Amino acid sequence: SIAKKVVESHGGQISVKSDTSNGTEFIFTLPANNESTQINEMDFINNSIEALKRIAGCRITNEEISDKLTMIKNNCSDLNRKLNLVIIDDEPIFRNSLRNLINSSDDLKELIEIFEVHNGEEALELFNSKEIDYAIVDIDLGKGINGIELARIINDKYKNTLFVIHSNRPISEFEKESKEIGALAFIPKPMDIDNLIEFLSRMRI
Repeated sequence: SIAKKVVESHGGQISVKSDTSNGTEFIFTLPANNESTQINEMDFINNSIEALKRIAGCRITNEEISDKLTMIKNNCSDLNRKLNLVIIDDEPIFRNSLRNLINSSDDLKELIEIFEVHNGEEALELFNSKEIDYAIVDIDLGKGINGIELARIINDKYKNTLFVIHSNRPISEFEKESKEIGALAFIPKPMDIDNLIEFLSRMRI
């Protein structure tokens, strides 16, 4: 996430290609011009350290994980179906990361139905066709509806959906606003299994 921020601050992009036979390739594209960009790269490093501290500070014990998995199972039993989770992110690497995190747990894999969309418009189409229990919303969704606007719509129109804001933006920039618009939390990228289980163990009253 630090590299992404640095490259984008210089007007560039990072993309990734991966397959089992050839491995993983990251492609950095930077504009060729004479303009100079002034950025403070230590801000990115400090924000990343702050995010890591936040994640490290919320570790839960195996017993707590077991209790929260039981709560997730109870939520499924109450609804008599799997829990529907949508990952809203325009970057495949982060959607894949969250999907792999869920699929790495046999318990979660059996309890969660995963949907993935890459922009706000697709997300709203999904909300209109499915009952979505949980949403992980990225702030930066490219063109169209951004994550904050989408979160406001979810909070106003889809009252049964619990959601978190998920971003590699600085925590201080959006944490307060996230709570004001109804998000359960602002969770920095990358999300870990503790954050995920804590989120999925909640239920709208």
